[in-house]
Amino acid sequence: MTQSSVMTKALQYVMGVALAVAALGLWFVPGSLAGDPVQGLIKLGVTLVMGLMGLSLLALGRSHR
Repeated sequence: MTQSSVMTKALQYVMGVALAVAALGLWFVPGSLAGDPVQGLIKLGVTLVMGLMGLSLLALGRSHR
């Protein structure tokens, strides 16, 4: 493996972890679901997108090709 591919894999892994943690962290903000139910749907959509992107980057960062 070249130096640039190692750095790319490491960056993909770190960004994947960051997105996955941020997706879960959205639900720990106090009082964020009080009020509008549409806000909960938007939050769910953002969580799903961030979670899927994070897991994809984690998989790419861990692949051994």
